Amino acid sequence: MKDPFNSEIPSVFVIASPLQALCLVGAVRNLQINDYRVVVIDSVRYKQVENVLNRFDIRYECRYVGWHRWRMRWYRLTSLIHRQNKYKRLFLGDFRSITLLYFGLQYVSDGADIVYLDDGTASIPLFLDSRTSLPLGGDTHYVERLTKGRNICFMKYFYSIYIGFSSKKYIIKYNSLSILNHNTTVSIQSKYYFIGTSTEQYCKTYNIPEDSLVQALYNVFVMIKNNDPQAQIVYIPHGRDNSAKIKATCDKMNVEYKKLDIPVELFFVDEEKAHAIYGFGSSALYNLKQMYHDVEVNNVFLCPQVKGDAKNIMVSISDYYERCGIKKIIM
Repeated sequence: MKDPFNSEIPSVFVIASPLQALCLVGAVRNLQINDYRVVVIDSVRYKQVENVLNRFDIRYECRYVGWHRWRMRWYRLTSLIHRQNKYKRLFLGDFRSITLLYFGLQYVSDGADIVYLDDGTASIPLFLDSRTSLPLGGDTHYVERLTKGRNICFMKYFYSIYIGFSSKKYIIKYNSLSILNHNTTVSIQSKYYFIGTSTEQYCKTYNIPEDSLVQALYNVFVMIKNNDPQAQIVYIPHGRDNSAKIKATCDKMNVEYKKLDIPVELFFVDEEKAHAIYGFGSSALYNLKQMYHDVEVNNVFLCPQVKGDAKNIMVSISDYYERCGIKKIIM
């Protein structure tokens, strides 16, 4: 039986986000892959991705994919082409992205394996079987036929940063992000951080009004200041977020609004250790807890006004976080 995590397999990585870039670096280093090609899909967060790869001396190329319907049809057609080339493994940054998949299949030979990295917390409910929807929606069955025709293994192998999973469906290998080993700078004990979410997407997914999200954020700020009048609070917005209401709330509460050009995890590698960290289910909460086991990390949980997949996903992530030592604050 072949080993899809063998260091000698020539590999292609196709990614599009800063967390995917961090996971890529972990894979290259941990698996000791020397023969590889990295393709970064241009996006609004490209600068952050670029900064990650440059920092760790990962060579890469940038490609503009585009989201027009005719382009997607072209990528779908080209993914059918049977190629015989040296690349026998495809690392994809997000198992939910049909674009990354179609685009990535152009680079690998028939008989290749697909290994999925992580993008946000999406892997957690998948491993827990909390998802009832198909991973690629209506394209799933077509992709199953396509990959079977090219003898490519689909939706089986994961190289994941999330620990403690065993599955009958998937083969999961742990991706230790040792690249995030932090410095030993003395903590500023009154500094608190709130890791922001992509407001529009979060509210749409969980059917939560933006005003409710903003009010919850305000309540957290008040709670921190009541418990520690000397507290310095820093709000770090999500790379895609531009909510004016969030910014106004920070200004009102004298909270520093700090936009980054690197992933938040790398920011904490370079900066002092926090007294406490908060967030609305951000994937960074998990990574920061792994970096700082002794720091209080809090997941602010807003009860979703939805049923089915969205609620199952939110609850499964929150429950998993609690098992990893992240406290739940119910709003």
